Amino acid sequence: MDCHLISKSVDCYHTRHTIHTTLSVIREMSKGSSTVVANQPTLSLTIPRVARCSVLHEGAATSGMELPRGETVFIWVHGFRQRYFRIISVASHLASRLKAIRPTGRSHSVLAFAWPSHLKKAAYARAKAKTADAGRHLARVIAALQANQQRVVVLAHSMGARVALHALLDLPQPVDRLALLAAAVPSNCFDEDQAFPRARVAAKAISVFHSSNDDVLSSGFWLGEALSGEVGAAVCGGLVPLGLNGIPSQPVSNLDRVDVLDVSAEVGGHNPNTWLTSTSLNELLGVELGAPCFDSALGEDEEFDAGEDEELGEQEFQDSCWPGELDASALGEDGGVQGEGGALGESSGPGD
Repeated sequence: MDCHLISKSVDCYHTRHTIHTTLSVIREMSKGSSTVVANQPTLSLTIPRVARCSVLHEGAATSGMELPRGETVFIWVHGFRQRYFRIISVASHLASRLKAIRPTGRSHSVLAFAWPSHLKKAAYARAKAKTADAGRHLARVIAALQANQQRVVVLAHSMGARVALHALLDLPQPVDRLALLAAAVPSNCFDEDQAFPRARVAAKAISVFHSSNDDVLSSGFWLGEALSGEVGAAVCGGLVPLGLNGIPSQPVSNLDRVDVLDVSAEVGGHNPNTWLTSTSLNELLGVELGAPCFDSALGEDEEFDAGEDEELGEQEFQDSCWPGELDASALGEDGGVQGEGGALGESSGPGD
């Protein structure tokens, strides 16, 4: 395994660099706990707050695998510099919004896909270099859900957009929708000569949400791209982030099934929780749930932190874990939650 944390070892790269959460929290939560692997019972894992999981890798048996329940599975793909509990907290926010939008009717689940996004700002290039491989693992998760006859909607934030786009490149069966929030990819990424030509992105529909108020993308995207090798384009001003200005280089009508939505009036920063409060996004989620008219029960006074993105303290991480009623499962190569890319699912829809 690439991630030794889930092999009950705390002396490894991930814990020393607190990829999942703070070191003391990892040690404490690993004491006396274990994770049952449904389709490989001989495998011994310890994943904090996950009682049962399934492994998904090349050659793994799919019989006995426990997949998220529901007619539609919403996959959350986080961005750069996100820790374990932060990922789960945002996914829980998404799950709560889906419940508010559609408390009854079409059943659904939320699955949070975790990938090694690093923590330091200077690690931008290293994190970006891992997005292609993370996308390959996400593609396996999507394929497993589709084989189970489930609809798949992917929501990706910031650098997570690059992971999602890699996953959908030439995927045999398209997902039902890809929603990109604050996407940290160039605005011309869908052009035929760019990394993610629209014709090769296997999504029945793509929704691009952008905000000119995203301070992280406006100030840091060009620098991150320059550090990862795109110096010429960055210096010449040719790198405009998709999540900041949308697709200004060409009429949207030139792109097949791509909707571009300016949510500048609704979103004032880069924090994923802020993006999840967007009325435009919630309307789209309602459509995917079969509820075009919805009651947005979570508003400005919602319990989820929509403040500045920053390193959280140890106690805040302990307080941000998912609600007890959520049913957790995990999917990842050899069980690796963050080794090469894994998934933590939380079941939340009606009928579960």
